[in-house]
Order: sequence, then structure tokens, then C-alpha cells
Amino acid sequence: MRFALLDNNAVVYITNVGVDEVYENGKEYYGRIAQSIPDDADADDVLKNWYWHDGWQVKPSQPSYFYYWDMPTQSWVLNTELALQAGKSKQSQYLMMTAWTQLPDADLTAEKIQQWADYRAALKAMTDADLTNDNFPPQPI
Repeated sequence: MRFALLDNNAVVYITNVGVDEVYENGKEYYGRIAQSIPDDADADDVLKNWYWHDGWQVKPSQPSYFYYWDMPTQSWVLNTELALQAGKSKQSQYLMMTAWTQLPDADLTAEKIQQWADYRAALKAMTDADLTNDNFPPQPI
């Protein structure tokens, strides 16, 4: 039989119970609460995706890298600081990659030069909310 040791209902450790070890569901061991897990459960899956709330629950898929699991609300929460930092980096990349479109010797029509200028202006005007939520303007074609 295997048990998961929980900290605030999050799985922190999985143990295989030896012959002379006895664990009981809901009892505290080493400052953690023990709950049995099915013998056929994949340990990595349990560690990464399961939590305890009136029985075993499976977390929904993580929306993106910028989300962390919040046990009190049992939901994914956006790490706005990390998402904003990534958005600013992406904005800078797009501005650097399109700077050539505004050079006097760029091999573009006047119409295309203006489209790229408008796009770059839209990039520069993005709010923190736009950057955090990855709401970038479409590039000219």
C-alpha cells in the first residue's frame, strides 16, 4: 500500500509502506497528513496533478507557464508579475525585429512602411494589461 503525505492538502511526498510501518488515513506523520493512494496510480502524476479535498481531486490543465496552483482556492492563478515581464520582453523583441521597416532604404512600398509604422505604434501603446494577457496587435502581412 502507498500513502501520500500532504501539506495543506498538497502532495509533498509518496511513501511505500513497509512491513513494519503503519500509516492511517488522516493521521499526522512528520508534520504531514497521510492519505492512501491507489496502487495503480502513477507516482509522478500524483505528485504533479493530485490534491486532497474531501477525496482525491485532479487539477485541471495548467493554462500556461505563467499560472501557479493556489491550494486555498483550488484553482490556477495568473502570476501577473511573471506574465508582464514576459510580455515586455516579447514587445521589445517585436520592436527590434521590425525596426528595419522604418529605415529610409527599406525595400517596401509607402503603404507597407505606413502599415509597419502603425503596427510599431500599437506595440508601443500597449498597456500592462495587454502585455500581461498577451494581447498583441496583429502584424501586417
